[in-house]
Amino acid sequence: MAKKVFYDDDARERVLGGAKALYDAVKVTYGPKGRNVVIAKGYGGPTVTHDGVTVAEAVDLPEDDATLGYKTGAELIKQAASKLNKDAGDGTTTVTVLTYNILEQANRMIAAGHNPMERRKGIEAAGDEVVKQLNKLAESIEGKTARVAEVATISAGDKEIGDKIAGVIEKVGKDAVVTVEAGQGLELEAEVVEGFSLDRGWSSPFFVTDANRQEAVYEKPAVVITDKKISSVQELLPLIEKLAQAGKKDVVLIADEVEGEA
Repeated sequence: MAKKVFYDDDARERVLGGAKALYDAVKVTYGPKGRNVVIAKGYGGPTVTHDGVTVAEAVDLPEDDATLGYKTGAELIKQAASKLNKDAGDGTTTVTVLTYNILEQANRMIAAGHNPMERRKGIEAAGDEVVKQLNKLAESIEGKTARVAEVATISAGDKEIGDKIAGVIEKVGKDAVVTVEAGQGLELEAEVVEGFSLDRGWSSPFFVTDANRQEAVYEKPAVVITDKKISSVQELLPLIEKLAQAGKKDVVLIADEVEGEA
């Protein structure tokens, strides 16, 4: 298929057109009074959501002569929303609204004769200043369960979920790992698990200490963590000797990979 190249106002208008199509679909979900969007799927029933990034990902624009370049504009918005969702887990509608309006205003200024590179520098400088001001206004909610519940309720759109999240955060702290799984029952449940879990286990059945439960349990062992691939027992001998001299007989080794005679 032959490529079509667009320049200047035509190129910018096409990119902006795609961005606006996505912006119009997402903006209605903004804020605590945001409305729901119904997304039709090729299979199964429709999805009803007010999550900005979910709506954004569902927008698929056609590519005919009139709309060539629209997908590029839509992808700009999607990338911004997806990045924020990955980094913060929320705020995707806000970043969609901001990104589109920055694009739209920048396009107006460029059309009026302003230099695009100078506009870019100005936007970056303004962004840095906004971050500084937001940091001054930011409120720490660590230890404030009621405030955590308010934030979680707005994000989840459900007070019961918000209260449950606040209770979990109060127990485990802000730096703990929190995972969400689909439950089998009708009620919300929360479980606090002490320690740390890895999706791997012992590399040899000879390490098992409880044959019935197929578990390897060691009390206060020496723990060695490495990002190297262990393929030979000889690699471990110097370490084992030092641990033996220190009176440590139990060792838990966590490695990137263990293979061969090791």
